[in-house]
Amino acid sequence: MATRDKGRSLETYAQRARSGLYRNPSSPQPMRTLEALAEAQKLSPSAGGYWLQRLAAMPADACQTITRACRTA
Repeated sequence: MATRDKGRSLETYAQRARSGLYRNPSSPQPMRTLEALAEAQKLSPSAGGYWLQRLAAMPADACQTITRACRTA
């Protein structure tokens, strides 16, 4: 994603995005995506590594397509 606005970058989107997963039943809001990944890695380091490998193998244009779709939804 090419932009000069730091608030509209893929990195910023990933940091702000919510996962839909709650830390516990009484949590007021879902964890952010990176928090959810960190929690998953604590529970199963191999599963966390698997998803990091999948992300690393993903073409950059696929990431941009996904984030564009999320913003317009």
